[in-house]
Amino acid sequence: MYRKTSSTLALAIAVFATASLLTPMSASACMSPLCRFFGIGCPIVNGAAAGGLVPGGTTLVTLTGRDKAVISVGHYVTPQMDVTYECSVAFPIVPGIKRIDKLTLVEDATGLPLPHYQWASSDAAIGQFQRLAEDDADMANAAEMQWQGFFSQVQGGSKGGIMHSFVFEVTLEPGTTLPKLLAALRAQGVLVNGSANPDGTLNYGHYYLRRVGDGDVHLVFPSDHPIDRAPHVRGRQ
Repeated sequence: MYRKTSSTLALAIAVFATASLLTPMSASACMSPLCRFFGIGCPIVNGAAAGGLVPGGTTLVTLTGRDKAVISVGHYVTPQMDVTYECSVAFPIVPGIKRIDKLTLVEDATGLPLPHYQWASSDAAIGQFQRLAEDDADMANAAEMQWQGFFSQVQGGSKGGIMHSFVFEVTLEPGTTLPKLLAALRAQGVLVNGSANPDGTLNYGHYYLRRVGDGDVHLVFPSDHPIDRAPHVRGRQ
């Protein structure tokens, strides 16, 4: 969407990562979306991106089996935290998806999972996420949709400035075609994440909503997906 020279891009990434490492963050911090121009375009409250609807980012879809697919939604950046904190996430079961089997945070530069985030299924914050989707993402039918939620406690904190994506491994409904899945993600896909209490409910320290259809959605081949191969992604359609 936004093209820069490689040198400018590298400098911007370095500046952004350094700023993330130096900026104090409260114990309610979780992870922030990497918005257009590395910050401009995110909701700003008291000088920091604190919550709300953010630009759509980039979503990559890979068919990994007859009824299996991987959906990667990015990009996000980890906070610099020296204490244990909690995060909750939700994603809707859009037409064509039967269930979400697994959630992983994958580092963009290496394609490797971030080890401190161990996601478990959790419905604790789904009602809160539905209300946020209705209010902030203009999804009038959010409460009528089926969602899957996840929760992770990040023991001991995290290293800041690591750019990553949310990677969902999903099982598809029989007969689902990739064009139908891509269309459903563009129309109804919304990734919601936020800082959480130890029981999985949101504490509203911050939260973000990313409508998949507001950004780029690409089909990629398995060997080109960042979960298998990094750092570059080719074969987009």
